[in-house]
Amino acid sequence: MEERGMGRIRRGGYLIDWWIGDHTPKHVHVYRDGVLVAKVEIPGAVGALWHHESPAQKDSGATHRGEGHMRTTERIRAVRFDNRKRVLHVDYASGKRIAVHYGQLGITRKIVEAWVDKETRGHSIGIRLQDGSEEYMPYDQPLALARDPEYLLRTQIEHVLARMRESLAVKGISKRYLATQLGTSDNQIQRLLDPSILNKNLEQLYRISLLLGLELEWRVRAAA
Repeated sequence: MEERGMGRIRRGGYLIDWWIGDHTPKHVHVYRDGVLVAKVEIPGAVGALWHHESPAQKDSGATHRGEGHMRTTERIRAVRFDNRKRVLHVDYASGKRIAVHYGQLGITRKIVEAWVDKETRGHSIGIRLQDGSEEYMPYDQPLALARDPEYLLRTQIEHVLARMRESLAVKGISKRYLATQLGTSDNQIQRLLDPSILNKNLEQLYRISLLLGLELEWRVRAAA
């Protein structure tokens, strides 16, 4: 794993963070005015895992309501480092505490400073290395490396729902149509397609997938 795997660029008023050694599905985090507005999968196999929805998009099926996700996304409360043990300690506002070895991050030099990034409102960590270079690590990287159960479940749900929303957009199927076919409310469809809500009605998700010509597979296998 190469050093300097973390990165940040600015384009058209957006701030984009990534980590080359990122967990799957590979994605970047997109911010605008300090607000996390999108997670976009790369190299584009599915597209947006989720993004903030404009009023004009509410019934298009192309996206889902992003605001609920913003409220439940983990934020970083504090970060500290130990160059002797080569460990970065990350404390989340939720109370979770995770320790990540430098080797897992591809860092070979000593860290001279680490901070909770204010520009992304606690959704990333700033790191200054011994050679003076700065890196930025998205909030979810430590969770992925520690195989946090809640985070892994959320990631799987994001990936499944991204495929469903993509199919909704391509086929031009509205959420209201789905509600009619399932005999439920528009609000319930919003809940089903909102990745910030982990408690899902699996029967209804399965019925939606069939309406979209998709097939859901539930598998259990030994962890890697």
